[in-house]
Amino acid sequence: MSPTLEVSFHGMAPSAGVETAAAQWLSRLTRAFDRIEHCRVSIDPPHQHRRHGPAFKVSVMLHVPGHEIVASREPGRIEGHGDVYLALADAFTAARRRLREITRIRRGEVKSHVA
Repeated sequence: MSPTLEVSFHGMAPSAGVETAAAQWLSRLTRAFDRIEHCRVSIDPPHQHRRHGPAFKVSVMLHVPGHEIVASREPGRIEGHGDVYLALADAFTAARRRLREITRIRRGEVKSHVA
């Protein structure tokens, strides 16, 4: 079962290229973690009044059984986020790290403290 993908653009025109890139990133994630049910991607364009140049804000929300993972990259943290594709890649990479963390917890690979 392939997960559903929802891409929303806030304050900018929709882009088929960005939607295709998001679908490719989601397919990469589903190869590593096949229990993803739904993926929502939110893209905010850069503000015109920023001093350090334009930067996109991209948020990725993944719904897996028992968890909702939210990974986002804020503008200004990384220089290359003026490119929407780089910001999208960075947000999906953060989501992949969170998925790996949840997988490790489910497998019992994370130590727990004795109460």
